[in-house]
Amino acid sequence: MKKLLIYIPLLLLFACQQATDGDNEAASAEKENTSTSGDLDNSNESGDHIDMKSLFELSPLSIFDETTEGLTSSEKTDLLEKGESATWKITDESGTKLAIQCKHPSSEVTLSFFKNSNNLNGVLFASIMNEQNSKVHSWRYVHDNQTLQKANVLKKYSANEFVSEEDRLPTSYAPVLNYQFLDDQTIEVSLQTWMDKEFENREIINRILLQWDGEDFEEKIVKIQPAQESGKLSLLNKSNYDLSKLDHDGKIVHQRIWDDAHGENIALFTQKEEELFVYHYAIDADNPKLLRKIYDAEKDCDYDLTLEFVEEAIQLTDLDNDNIGELTFAYKIACISDVSPVGLKLVMLEDGKKFILRGNTIIKMGDDKFGGDKTVDASFKNGPDNFLSHANKIWNSINQ
Repeated sequence: MKKLLIYIPLLLLFACQQATDGDNEAASAEKENTSTSGDLDNSNESGDHIDMKSLFELSPLSIFDETTEGLTSSEKTDLLEKGESATWKITDESGTKLAIQCKHPSSEVTLSFFKNSNNLNGVLFASIMNEQNSKVHSWRYVHDNQTLQKANVLKKYSANEFVSEEDRLPTSYAPVLNYQFLDDQTIEVSLQTWMDKEFENREIINRILLQWDGEDFEEKIVKIQPAQESGKLSLLNKSNYDLSKLDHDGKIVHQRIWDDAHGENIALFTQKEEELFVYHYAIDADNPKLLRKIYDAEKDCDYDLTLEFVEEAIQLTDLDNDNIGELTFAYKIACISDVSPVGLKLVMLEDGKKFILRGNTIIKMGDDKFGGDKTVDASFKNGPDNFLSHANKIWNSINQ
């Protein structure tokens, strides 16, 4: 009986100890779960920046309304947990950026965070790109209560802040602005001039940079250096390479030779009966590399054949100041039996890439005018704005 009395207190003590240990484990697990769920500064031990997925979790679904596919709440959960949903995928993530790309149509949403220098507050931007245009939304992030407060942070600029006094537009002109996030401290503001007739003969002379100083943006206007025909390029009268060794069809009717980042460049303009060719070669240690070949033809013409280069359109520039030359040229092409406009094509080549205008010439007969059609190829949309303005100026000088 005495032994039993001794064992009972021991058993009660052991049971109490087990219960206490269990409670401690549950409390520890609960504490661990609390510290990792929804903590906006859990991305590093020092807590010096915000977890971008947590900012994405705070952001409204409506930012995807302007994309081709939109986003559901369940897809957002998949993106947060797996980095991918049925339609969207996280393609880039850093301490200040989160890029989410649509898998099928060309839409993208990019979150960019500009943190304050003295605390974890800052500004969150959502840049939305779809097949037609781009938009930017912004919020002030308040870390104390972990909220996003809608705010129009970016200044609206007039188109006249980008052009010279001579090219000023009416105050009624409403520009479309593009905001490009260069890094976590810099935004470049530019005009969207694609297919805008107002900018066919106007030149963009200013770049506007917004620099984040840790509290706000400071505006910096950078003058674009006017491009000369040679720019940084060194034009050569004669090549060190034997042109006869370059593979080409037809007779050489024009040639241009220059130096740039590729070394020596040779452009050959050749013609053979009903065909014309343009070859752009880069010579590297006596080894020629064909960067681009252009070919066109008007065959089996039973009427009057027009097939010729427009010599005054052949120009060399470095409009984007990257030490890689742009070669511009144009040619006329037609098979007609009367006095009619003839086909006109203008081409810019840079580093193997092609940009082209297509249309026809203008014919004036008394007070009447015929022709003058022009189509801007979508390729110009992927180049600097001044490529298109340069091409338009040459076009307008040769299409009469």
